[in-house]
Amino acid sequence: MKKIILFAAVFTGGCASGLNTMQHQELLGYEAKGLAIEEKSTGAATALGLLPGGGSFYTRQYGAGVLDLLLWPYSVLWDPINGYNGAQEINYHATVANCTKLKNIDMLDLDALLMTKQVDNGQYMLKKRAIENKYGSIENTGNSQAPYQENTPVINKEAVKEADPIKANDNWGEIGS
Repeated sequence: MKKIILFAAVFTGGCASGLNTMQHQELLGYEAKGLAIEEKSTGAATALGLLPGGGSFYTRQYGAGVLDLLLWPYSVLWDPINGYNGAQEINYHATVANCTKLKNIDMLDLDALLMTKQVDNGQYMLKKRAIENKYGSIENTGNSQAPYQENTPVINKEAVKEADPIKANDNWGEIGS
């Protein structure tokens, strides 16, 4: 019987292994920005883990829940931890999905502004960066790997046309020209 309990503890302990280090840092970043979604309560998942299979069933780990139910009362050694980890994983994935959805909506609105020429390319890039910072888990500080910097030179179309007459006929890739 002890071998079965040990096997079950090892088996169900891996069912909800929790977030990896990067995911945990991302979730902390989302929480700091007030963007985190709590679909499942980690406290409730932990508390329910004291009941036979409760933490696992609460966090949608039905196979582990059945096994925990069969091995109760021994499952109280691992099910509260599984419940906590499972709730964290669900909350992380819900948060990422929500932020991606909101970011896509804002980007579509910004793209519409660019297409209707209500913003120029420079304003577009600044607003795009602001949207990325708003919905990203970690604040983008404008490091050298960033695709756009505020000190990026702006091309003066008229000066280029004067210097190169061939460019005078170029539409600069504008849509609808």
